[in-house]
Amino acid sequence: MDFKVVSACNPVLALGVREVDVILTVTGSGAGEVVKSTKKKVYGFVEDNSGSMDGEGKMQTANNSVCAAIDELTAEDYFFVISFDSSAVLRVPLTLATPAAKRAAREKIQRISPDGGTAMSKGLLGALREFQKADED
Repeated sequence: MDFKVVSACNPVLALGVREVDVILTVTGSGAGEVVKSTKKKVYGFVEDNSGSMDGEGKMQTANNSVCAAIDELTAEDYFFVISFDSSAVLRVPLTLATPAAKRAAREKIQRISPDGGTAMSKGLLGALREFQKADED
């Protein structure tokens, strides 16, 4: 299988900032063997709730989108939700997608509101920790 990696970032840093967040997209293509995985499926939702999400219904649209995605999970799937602004908050720890867990997650997600700066790396690091917990089980 061949892989292609594309990076995207804002090349202009604000005055005094020494870090830049980069988004990497990895795409696989080509012939590969299909193997049924015995590992559990884990879905991580990392939601931006920085101040830039204020106005024009952006935050509500993001919240509704995460809720809609969670509604599509099966009872065998696992998921977690992290939001980030200047820091990251684990809104829903790694959990099995039972109807009760999905309902509780929707309630928590709908309370997420915009505030603060945009520290995407903190949200992504939080997601990495949750994915690592899934591997430990």
